[in-house]
Amino acid sequence: MRRAPDDPGEDSGFRVELRELPGEEVLVVEGRGELDLATKDELREAIARVRGTRRRSGVPVAAEHRIVIDLSGATYLGATIIAALVEEARSTPGPARLVVGGHGLVSRVAAVLDLGDVFEIVDSLPAALARSVDAG
Repeated sequence: MRRAPDDPGEDSGFRVELRELPGEEVLVVEGRGELDLATKDELREAIARVRGTRRRSGVPVAAEHRIVIDLSGATYLGATIIAALVEEARSTPGPARLVVGGHGLVSRVAAVLDLGDVFEIVDSLPAALARSVDAG
């Protein structure tokens, strides 16, 4: 049964954290379930909360931190979410990686929309984080 557009359900949403890797920080955004207009504000608020918490604690968010967006758990992607993620990627100085999780929905969307121009496309979160360390 499809949920109403304003009800993302408890299986949908975003988790955002700043991970400390050797020599760098990586902002990891993980999305799962149906990601659309109903979850767009949650995405922006989660990212702002992580960045704001670091600033309030007196620890600046690194100017060159990388962003990794893991959508391998997404079952639906709305255009508003894609636009918001592209905007976040472009506003972050470091390189952005998009985790597509193999050959599923996100991989097809990334190919159709040519998101490889904005993101480095990878198959898994561990691979994206390992590449961050290697690139740093």
